[in-house]
Amino acid sequence: NFEAPGVTPGQPTGTVIGKKVEELRGDLSRLQGQLSDENNRLQTLRGRLSSLEALQQHLLAESSDEIRDWLKNNQIDTRRRLAGMLRVKGDIGKAVEVVLAPFLSAYCVAPGNTIPDAFVPNHNLAVFDCARLPAQQPVRDWPRLGDYVDCEIDLSAILDGIYLCRDLQELRARRPQLKRGESLVTPQGLWAGSNWILQLGDDDQHVGMLARATEIKEIQAQLGDAGQDAAALKSRHDSDRARLQALETEWDAEQKSLAGLQQNLSELRQQLASRQSQAEQVQQRREHLQRQLAELEEMQAGHATELQSNSARRNDFLERIENLAKLEADLQEQKTRRQQQLAAEREALQHSREALHRLEIEQQTLEAGQRATEANIDRSPDR
Repeated sequence: NFEAPGVTPGQPTGTVIGKKVEELRGDLSRLQGQLSDENNRLQTLRGRLSSLEALQQHLLAESSDEIRDWLKNNQIDTRRRLAGMLRVKGDIGKAVEVVLAPFLSAYCVAPGNTIPDAFVPNHNLAVFDCARLPAQQPVRDWPRLGDYVDCEIDLSAILDGIYLCRDLQELRARRPQLKRGESLVTPQGLWAGSNWILQLGDDDQHVGMLARATEIKEIQAQLGDAGQDAAALKSRHDSDRARLQALETEWDAEQKSLAGLQQNLSELRQQLASRQSQAEQVQQRREHLQRQLAELEEMQAGHATELQSNSARRNDFLERIENLAKLEADLQEQKTRRQQQLAAEREALQHSREALHRLEIEQQTLEAGQRATEANIDRSPDR
């Protein structure tokens, strides 16, 4: 049997090698199916061949030790039997069987050898040699049975004078014309001479022998073809399997590389997501700043207007401040003059207070003197 190992299923992939692996696995699966079919066919053919060969060998087996010894002593190959050497053209196997029934199990000596002179007495035995007989011109233009039989053994001595009829009606029409040594046979296995008819029954051991021999040859040929087909399929399968293993190795390496790239891609995507998040934050910050800038510009515009207004007011204030400064200077000058005047007046007032104090003291002194004087006057006797 040409058994093929199973194909390991793989994961779908979009890579070139992955597609090749997928296609090759599909091819291997189909080849495995074909191999399985061929193996089943081979097993069926071998089983049928074994059955046919067992039946054929049972019929052709030589039960006599004397015959086996005689064959061995005369170096006759027991595998060379007439039934296995015949090639019948068309569906006339029964016609050939009925004519050659006594000879189908006959032995055939090797080319260049002759039939031994001494036979084993009291035993059924048929032997052919490979000598060719002189050809004879056909007497009639009827189809001859020998023209439909191919064999390396010259069977003309048996088949000459035997003609093939299409059916029983044609046999009946030609039978009255037969001469001595001539006979007719139909594809259905009815054999008739001028004054005799022979038909083998289904229980005859020779019935089906030729058909089995033909089928054995056909099965052997089919086995050879099937074996070659199976071997070719196996060779192709092994070659594709080796290619698949190489591709799978390459694919595994590619998958590992792809896994690394996917890991890198995942990391890059994470980085990109982080960058995008940062970019979104920056964008949001930018939009916020733009709004703030717009607000500032709006405020600046308002401030410009206000500044313009304030500038006028500032100029007015500066003018007022200048006026106030002048006024302040004047007032300071006035203040200084008044402070000087006040100081002078205070000094004068102090002098006045001191003079007044002196005067008060003097007055008190005078009043005390007056009181003392008055007291003295009151105490004087003249009073």
